[in-house]
This record gives sequence, structure tokens and C-alpha cells, in this order.
Amino acid sequence: MKRQSKVALIQEIYREAPGAVERANAEIAKGNGKPVFDVEQTRGRAAAFEARDPPKEAA
Repeated sequence: MKRQSKVALIQEIYREAPGAVERANAEIAKGNGKPVFDVEQTRGRAAAFEARDPPKEAA
């Protein structure tokens, strides 16, 4: 499932069940959740992409 689809699903759930927001926030506050965005992982992926050999130009 793509990120955009996930966001749309979460928004739909929150619209249909407003109480879900409080429950979700309580779970997030416990600190047991996996981070959604990891800056270090993103930097590593960007560095790996930049380290690739550039495409060879057509002759």
C-alpha cells in the first residue's frame, strides 16, 4: 500500500470514528510505536543513490 493510500485510509477512519484520534494519540504517547520517518535511513538511501555510477551517455 502506497503512503498516499495509507494516509487516505487513516483520514477516513478518523472521520468515521473521531474517538480513534484520542486512542491513537494515547498509543503514540506510550512510545512503543515504530517511527514513521527515519532521517538517518533516508540519508543512507540518498547517499547510496548518489554513489551509483552515472548512466553512460549514448554515443
